[in-house]
Amino acid sequence: MRYFAFAVLLTIISCSFSYCQENPFEVIEAIEIKEGMKVCEVGAGDGFYSFLFSEVVGINGHVFVNEINRKLLKGIDERISKENIPNMSTILGRSKDPCLPNDSVDLVFLRHVLHCMKKPEKWMNKTGDYLPNGSRMVIIDGDPDITGYGNNYLIRKETVLKMAEESGFILEKLETFLLPEDYIYIFRKL
Repeated sequence: MRYFAFAVLLTIISCSFSYCQENPFEVIEAIEIKEGMKVCEVGAGDGFYSFLFSEVVGINGHVFVNEINRKLLKGIDERISKENIPNMSTILGRSKDPCLPNDSVDLVFLRHVLHCMKKPEKWMNKTGDYLPNGSRMVIIDGDPDITGYGNNYLIRKETVLKMAEESGFILEKLETFLLPEDYIYIFRKL
């Protein structure tokens, strides 16, 4: 639980980060990450959520930290080693391919990443190829219809739903109450 205390402190003192608008514990509860799960955070950045996930999934679970930036992954690898965290590993992804281990992830998590992709539909299709049936994909992202901005870069809800359906996912749940400017899409792979 060492990272939970850190997350509370970070949330309180660092409102310059976008994490300030959300309570990470409520997000984790809403997306139902449990002990023993295998979770992958795609576009993990500094690994904020990944380190929290490692606490939740425990020693019987695993967290894959996926990023296309080698420098960020190096920093995460160093932290994993320094803090001796046995249930975390990093994966260097590509812009159209997350390079996940086949059939070994229960949940893929993306926070403010989908709209940054040049071809999100290709990425989503490729991700579906890696995941076993029944696994989940969670996307947290804004929609210009609820933010009032971002028409040039945010992806509308209808488009996200269509891309997911075409990639073999069905919408299991859509959370709208936790984050004021974001949807939390929870999809299940068919």
